[in-house]
Amino acid sequence: MKIVLASNNAGKLGELRALLAPLGYELVTQSALGIEPADEPFGTFVENALAKARHAAHHSGLPALADDAGLCVDAFGGLPGVQTADYACQFGYAKGDDNNVLALLAQMQHIEQRGAALVSTLVALRSAQDPEPLIAVGRAVGEISRAPCGDKGFGFDPVMLIPQFGKTFAELPETTKNAHSHRGQAARILADVGQLVDVFDAARGLEHQRVEPGGNRRGKFQAQRAGAGDELPGVGEVGGGDGVHDFRSRIAQHPLSADVENLDDPL
Repeated sequence: MKIVLASNNAGKLGELRALLAPLGYELVTQSALGIEPADEPFGTFVENALAKARHAAHHSGLPALADDAGLCVDAFGGLPGVQTADYACQFGYAKGDDNNVLALLAQMQHIEQRGAALVSTLVALRSAQDPEPLIAVGRAVGEISRAPCGDKGFGFDPVMLIPQFGKTFAELPETTKNAHSHRGQAARILADVGQLVDVFDAARGLEHQRVEPGGNRRGKFQAQRAGAGDELPGVGEVGGGDGVHDFRSRIAQHPLSADVENLDDPL
């Protein structure tokens, strides 16, 4: 079954294809279908991801998966955030990953507090009008290194130092990075709780019900929420061991969905 990825980013496509391959879905970029990128006018990852997913689903007629991700630097009050892709441009550099890294290191040259997080918000839709978007958020916490290290990955991977490993994401093997990165964690949440299969099987017209232990049926598209420290397979807040240091993930209904939850830790 084809799923349209609401992105033309080759790095994102490669990561998500590897992460979702076991589910048996064929991920195609919107550009391969002749679809222009959507506008991203919002100030939060979740709003932009939802806009991109609806745009791609509308123009392709396919179920859609969108990712909006970025770097949130503590010393900058969480910026660049949704402006991550264009970060270098505000300092006179041409747009691009290498220039983003150069600009960031220049701006942080005299800053000692170097904490930062890479954040990924994934949105899955059955159709452009889907009132119950499935949303997963992954957050990988680390520090900005003093100089680029490693030649793998893309974006800010060469300067995103993960204390647990003592290496940047760009120095880690692909499988290790995918297991611990912000995008890898978000994708695993969708797969682990079975919600992604529910969404895309419904788009294919299948009746797909899951029966919980004890015989209680869970609604096909009921949102799950994992707060910091909640236990889900492969997810949690980890200060050491196998997870990314201080990683937090949660899934929630989008605030615009029919069933509104008051989230004490807003997306």
